[in-house]
Amino acid sequence: MQKLKQMPGVYRDNYYLLCVHVDISVRTLDNWMKYTIECKSSIPIDKAYKIAEFFNCTPDELINRYDG
Repeated sequence: MQKLKQMPGVYRDNYYLLCVHVDISVRTLDNWMKYTIECKSSIPIDKAYKIAEFFNCTPDELINRYDG
């Protein structure tokens, strides 16, 4: 996740803080990081909004989806 790498501070600490903010385990986030658009699994919408909130952006911005 590019946004996580761009954050100030230590990547591993930010990774953990994201898990705490979204109320998920590190293992869950590890699994989600492997998802692709074609994946049959998906991130629950409430968790996607929490991730977007953490990064101060929209869920569409997280998946690089722009109209235009």
